[in-house]
Amino acid sequence: MYSRFVYIMILLLGVNSSIAQDQVNTSADSGVKAVSAQPVKAESADAKAPAPNATKNKAAVSIEQVAPARNSSDEVVSEVLASGNEQKAIEQLKILLAKYKGTPTEASLLFRLAELYMNKARSSRIFEMFQDDAEDGAESAAASFIPKNVVGKEKLFILEAVKVYEAIEENHPSFNQLDAVIYNNGYAHLQAEMTSGAELVFTRLLRNKSLRESSMIPDALLALGEIAFKANNFPKGLAFFELIRKYPDSKIYPYGVYKSSWCHYNMQSPEKALSTMEEVVDIGHKVEKENGDLKLDIRKEALGDMALFFSEAKPSSEAISYFIKQAQTINPTPYLERLSKIYNKHGKIKDEEMILLGMVKEFPNNPRRPFFHKRLAETYNSQNRLAEAVVNLVKFDKSCDDVINSGQAIDDPEVEECKSTVDTYAINTGKEWVKIWKNQNSEKHAIAAEQAFRVHLKEQAPAAENAEARYVYADILFHLQKYADASIEYEKVGESVEDQSRAHDARYAALVSHDKAVKGNWDDEEAEVRLKLLAENYLAKHPTGKHFLDVSFKVGLLDYTKQKLDLALPRFYSLGKKFPDEDKGKKSQDLYLDILNTKKDFIFVINNRI
Repeated sequence: MYSRFVYIMILLLGVNSSIAQDQVNTSADSGVKAVSAQPVKAESADAKAPAPNATKNKAAVSIEQVAPARNSSDEVVSEVLASGNEQKAIEQLKILLAKYKGTPTEASLLFRLAELYMNKARSSRIFEMFQDDAEDGAESAAASFIPKNVVGKEKLFILEAVKVYEAIEENHPSFNQLDAVIYNNGYAHLQAEMTSGAELVFTRLLRNKSLRESSMIPDALLALGEIAFKANNFPKGLAFFELIRKYPDSKIYPYGVYKSSWCHYNMQSPEKALSTMEEVVDIGHKVEKENGDLKLDIRKEALGDMALFFSEAKPSSEAISYFIKQAQTINPTPYLERLSKIYNKHGKIKDEEMILLGMVKEFPNNPRRPFFHKRLAETYNSQNRLAEAVVNLVKFDKSCDDVINSGQAIDDPEVEECKSTVDTYAINTGKEWVKIWKNQNSEKHAIAAEQAFRVHLKEQAPAAENAEARYVYADILFHLQKYADASIEYEKVGESVEDQSRAHDARYAALVSHDKAVKGNWDDEEAEVRLKLLAENYLAKHPTGKHFLDVSFKVGLLDYTKQKLDLALPRFYSLGKKFPDEDKGKKSQDLYLDILNTKKDFIFVINNRI
């Protein structure tokens, strides 16, 4: 249904008696759709109810109905003024009707009076909406303008209009706008939720022999079809919709065929529904080729519905070629995406996979291709096909980069935000895989999680907000024995995390990881330099850290081993004095004396006893 604001705008922007826009209620599961009839203006008996630009699960608003939003108070004031003018016009019309009673002019005046009553009904509905908003704490300023004697009287005004329409039909059977009078009477009945009465009125229009050439006949057939459709009487609805085929020049002709298709679907005939919906698309293609009026083009809606019908009527292997052929000048990917989601919903995973892989192959430059890979990643993950899930997660990320950096115009909000979607999907999926890895000791989930965290963090500078995710990533790398990479990530955490306990653990883990990465090969000067940088950073930041002795002793021992005795000597002296009762403290004392012995500096030994 319409949002309250949009619906009010449509009502406010309506012309004369156009008090409601066509509404479409749809269900992808049941296929049930319903569209209300629409009134005809008194001054034009040839006016038609436009076929809606129908969409799933929401009312459709055509382009020409969109207008800049106005201040709500201004809207109410404008409607109050209009309502007041309508009331004055009604009073004037009643005077004129008394004057012209029994003349040919009477019918036209009555038709205008009925229209004014319908406009009053519209105003009542608008005022009631604003009043409801005011009761909810919104639009209070606007609500203050609402006349209390109009609110809640919508149906009363409609019934007044119905009386007038009935009087015209009974007393002026030769009125030149009688078809519009009867049609609008049927519409008024629908607005007042008098469906049975509406059905009788529209039927009278069809049975009136003098009106058999009326341009309103297709509209009446559509209205009767909709009434039956809403009542789930699909065979009866189909009979009315099929009669519209006799009027191929009517603006509602494509919509009549469209609704016939939905009747077939609800009558358990998806094959017939699909072939009938193909007619709707063909009509639109023909109009486009002939440079005709495309305002009532419903090809995209039809193609969207064909995805549902196709899922039950044809094999998935034919889908790509089928929708390319049917769509012609229209991009077919939205309908193929919808088809894949329908397969997923019904557990037809193989069919879903076939569609998604087909789109990846057939549309390599489509701006939505990142989401083809995302859907594949989700599908494979649901089947525990982790290797394929990871491949498509990485492709999701890369293709998103490619699309964003390509410079091509993007008018799809989801594509515009795909980088954010990649980050969110990667971290959420990565966390899921980490949990399974730890709970089930599943190595393949650890391998998959590494890729997910890599994607998530690849463009993020080290920061407090991503420190925990980076720590988990470093843990995964360590587990997978990618020690050099783990050391780098732990180091980043140590310098960015706010929790000093976590910083301590990260800095020590960076050291341990680096030590494992070197594998004792300290002939590599760069490896030695990095170890000392990490160690000195740890010792400076955590002078009371629980690994202080181990870290400092490690550096001293490395210097001792590489005969850098002048560097090792003061370190061992300090450790021996600070930790005299610890094993490594005692070892430091021994190494300190050994260095002095090597240097033959016996005087220093005597003067600097530990």
